[in-house]
Amino acid sequence: MLKQNVDMNEIGEKATEDQIRAEDDDLFGVPSDALGQQPHVVDPLSGFTDQSDVSVPLDYVSPAAELRLRLRETRGEISILRNRLARIAEDVSQITQSRLEWADASAHAQLGEHPWMKLTAAMVGSFVLTRAIRSLPLASMASTLAVAAIKHKAGRRKPG
Repeated sequence: MLKQNVDMNEIGEKATEDQIRAEDDDLFGVPSDALGQQPHVVDPLSGFTDQSDVSVPLDYVSPAAELRLRLRETRGEISILRNRLARIAEDVSQITQSRLEWADASAHAQLGEHPWMKLTAAMVGSFVLTRAIRSLPLASMASTLAVAAIKHKAGRRKPG
């Protein structure tokens, strides 16, 4: 998850070089309240009012405001997804726990007391038996048995 250290409110509120902020007390070395008192000095902010003659469409959203809205929506979606994932993880742990309890109860019902020890002994026994059978020379034993069976079958037939 990426963290953004930039406050999105600051992006939209930062003044560019050609804008004059209201908190500036010193405009070219002259305090802003002194500008209104001197008749020969023109206040550079006097032409800017909240209701300017520039027409802006009603559905216009500044890029900074749009970015803030998208960021807010994305953060909301991320929190929703985190809640869903937490709920899924909780469900998975509950399902796993119930399956383990069911398997233990089933093993006790089928094998009685100490079922896991009995099951382990059966698995080890089958492993050892399989290893023993693999080590036998089954090919030579099979061929010997085949020859004996053929002789036995031939000996049972009486010429006649």
